[in-house]
Amino acid sequence: MTEPRDAADPSSAPDRGVVPDRGAVPDRGAVPDRGAVPADGVSPADGASLAGGAQSGAAEAYRSAVAEIIDARAASRPYPPGAPQLTITGHHRPQSLADLDPAELEQLHAAWYEPHGPTLSQALADEENQVEAARVVDETGQLRYRLYGWNFGAGFLFPPTGVVVVAAGFQHDIEHWSPAQRDLFAGMDRALRAGGHGFTQPLHFCWDKDSCWDEIADAAPGTVGSEPYLRRAFAAAARVTPS
Repeated sequence: MTEPRDAADPSSAPDRGVVPDRGAVPDRGAVPDRGAVPADGVSPADGASLAGGAQSGAAEAYRSAVAEIIDARAASRPYPPGAPQLTITGHHRPQSLADLDPAELEQLHAAWYEPHGPTLSQALADEENQVEAARVVDETGQLRYRLYGWNFGAGFLFPPTGVVVVAAGFQHDIEHWSPAQRDLFAGMDRALRAGGHGFTQPLHFCWDKDSCWDEIADAAPGTVGSEPYLRRAFAAAARVTPS
């Protein structure tokens, strides 16, 4: 595990693309160590040296194994009264820029963009990435968030429009940035566990562990984990034409 680094330093940026040897869940405030093996003992590196269908099969097996681990982490307490009633709908797997609506294009471009990395077009065309997009609506059917994910464990929650990211994670566990997120995490956990929505990238919105929220209770807003870096990076990416 690497030591936490300054999120304002571009060298500490989380790699938002597909890195098959991505590793353990980071400490709160640390940048993911992409060389470590997940603490749960399931490594995406199991499929890294394979090609074509064999690699896709290994990625699917890895995803299923992680999903089982997350299923086993279900909270033992009831969801809090303040948790919003959310439903995941409109799931799809875009394979080109043409498959994205304008808001999805702006947000996925921001989440994926790295100046010297593959373009979003290349990422979508590579079936190994398994990029997913979905809408998150409330009990009235109003669009509240947009959810994205891809192998191995990248997840982003955005508002309906714009690139001010609401929550993000890079190794299946969505980071805790502020105690104000807790009810939302509970709502997202309930929505993901409801099933039937088609979103298959395992993402864990852990809301029930008091210690996770206690650790950041006194942190200044916008300073925890990868949040400050992502906000600056996404704002910069929004000024670049998607390709």
